[in-house]
Amino acid sequence: MFSLNGCTFEPKVRTKVLEAITRIINAEAAASGAPNPLMEEINAFPLRFNHVEESEKFLSIAREELGEENASICQSLMGPEDVGALAAALDVPHVYWVLGGFELDQHSEENPVPGNNSPFFAPVIDPTLRTGVRAATAAIFSTVSA
Repeated sequence: MFSLNGCTFEPKVRTKVLEAITRIINAEAAASGAPNPLMEEINAFPLRFNHVEESEKFLSIAREELGEENASICQSLMGPEDVGALAAALDVPHVYWVLGGFELDQHSEENPVPGNNSPFFAPVIDPTLRTGVRAATAAIFSTVSA
């Protein structure tokens, strides 16, 4: 049995990806003389995007706390699915933010910063942890005083 998961930014693309995965697995099974395997989609999370107004508020708070040059909007990325599911279950807007933690001069196009699922993921502890706590605390206290 195979579990299918098609991480994409658009539902139409996700459908195509899952159909392609199914075709490839069935073709491999046929090529080897095996029966078609049982395939099951074990989870499907709704697409979630950062809430625009809340993202702008968080960016403003992070820039005020950390400095203008230390907080910016990054490209779209695949975040953990449960973040969107939790926000949807609570019917609240969400902002998924990323905290840098690597010496950029040690990385390049040929040697990219490892992602959090990489065995080489090992952020620099200080000041990464302190910076993350400062950003999160500033955001939390901004909602308390609002």
